Order: sequence, then C-alpha cells, then structure tokens
Amino acid sequence: MSMLQPDNVMKSLSDDTASIEKKKKRKKVLFWSVITVIAMTIIFGNYGAYQMVVIKRQKMSLENEIVQLKKDQAQLIKNRERIKNDLTYIEKVAREKYSMVKPGEHVYQVIPKDKETKK
Repeated sequence: MSMLQPDNVMKSLSDDTASIEKKKKRKKVLFWSVITVIAMTIIFGNYGAYQMVVIKRQKMSLENEIVQLKKDQAQLIKNRERIKNDLTYIEKVAREKYSMVKPGEHVYQVIPKDKETKK
C-alpha cells in the first residue's frame, strides 16, 4: 500500500476547500438570482404592485369623471325642464343663443375699437 505524502494530503485538502467555496458561492448567486426574479415579478408582473397602483389611479380618475358627468346630466335635465315649462327662459335662450328678436324690436351692436387704432 502506498502512503500519502504530506504534500499530497495538503493539496487534496486545499482542493476540497476550494471546491466547497465554489459551491457555496454558486448557491449564493443562485439564491439571490431567484430572489431578484421573484421580487421583479411581484413588483412589475401583470398583477404586481406597480400595476395595482396604476389601476387604482385609473379607477379614481374614472370615478371623478363619473361624478362630473352626473352633475352635467343633472344640469341638462334641469335645462330641459325649464325649456319645456318656463317661457321667460325660452325667450332668454332664443335672444342670447340664437340672436332672435321680437317683431318691431331693433338690435344695436356695439363694436369695440381695435387695439391697434388706440395706439
């Protein structure tokens, strides 16, 4: 049988230690890679945190728009009812919006001077 030389034993131990260190390093790299992929998926995935924030902002914007549209609708309904029933309102709208006049009335328009002629 052959005896192991002290130099061979030391070399074998240092090779084993280096091999163990390399394995530990690979495990660390693999662990942090997996953690990074999971974190990126949680944050930026289809149902990730960032996407949820964007969706909540859109929801709030749409809810505000709905409230404004309901106010506009109520105003339009009010105007419709006034046009159906209020003769003075009908006359006001006809005069202001459609420049209508009663028979025998004269319309005078005031034309402001141009800013250029003032100088």
